[in-house]
Amino acid sequence: MASATAIKELERDLEAQAKALSKIQKDFSKNHQVRKQYTIQLGENELVHKELDLLKEDANVYKLIGLMVVKQDNTDNTEARGHARSTLL
Repeated sequence: MASATAIKELERDLEAQAKALSKIQKDFSKNHQVRKQYTIQLGENELVHKELDLLKEDANVYKLIGLMVVKQDNTDNTEARGHARSTLL
């Protein structure tokens, strides 16, 4: 009888460990997705930064807002450059 009780206890332990492993795997997957998203965003920000650095100070810059492309004035260009740099730091 003692061995049957020990087996049931081991089964409960195994189930608890399996649940813990499942939770860890879900957390890992979620963290991987978040890291992937941030890596993509970082690449986009670096590209914008490089493109803004290639422009002359008086160049026209357009910003996509929803479905519209809106021309930015020169003060916005300076702000855009500063924002692109600050998001990379």
